[in-house]
Amino acid sequence: MTSSMRWRAVLAGALAILNSHAQEAAQHLTLVQGKQGFAWKFDANSYDLFAPLWPIARDAAELLASQRVEYVRTCASKTCEWLFLDESKNHRRRWCDMTKCGNRAKVKRFYVRQKRSAMTS
Repeated sequence: MTSSMRWRAVLAGALAILNSHAQEAAQHLTLVQGKQGFAWKFDANSYDLFAPLWPIARDAAELLASQRVEYVRTCASKTCEWLFLDESKNHRRRWCDMTKCGNRAKVKRFYVRQKRSAMTS
C-alpha cells in the first residue's frame, strides 16, 4: 500500500449498507451471451427505485475487494470531497479532475506568483 493511502476503520453500519445494496444488486444480475462471450447485465425491466444504485454498489464492493483499492485517492483540493481512482502511470495524481480542481489550483498558484512578481518590481 502506498504511503498516501491510510486505512481507517469502516463503520460497521456503512459496510452493512454497502453489503445490503451489493446483495440486492446481485439478485438482479443475469448472465447473457454476446458476440464476444458472456457478460453480466442488470435486469433492465425493473422499476425498482434503487435500481440506479445496483451498478454503483456492485462496482464499489468489487473495488474494495480488489488490489486497486490502494489507488483510491482523495482530491487535493480543500473544497472538494471527491474520491477518485488514480490510474496514472506513476500513481501520483492529485486531483479528481484536472479541468476543474486541478485547473483552479494552477490558476491560484499563477495568480499568487504574478502578485508577488508585481510587488517586487
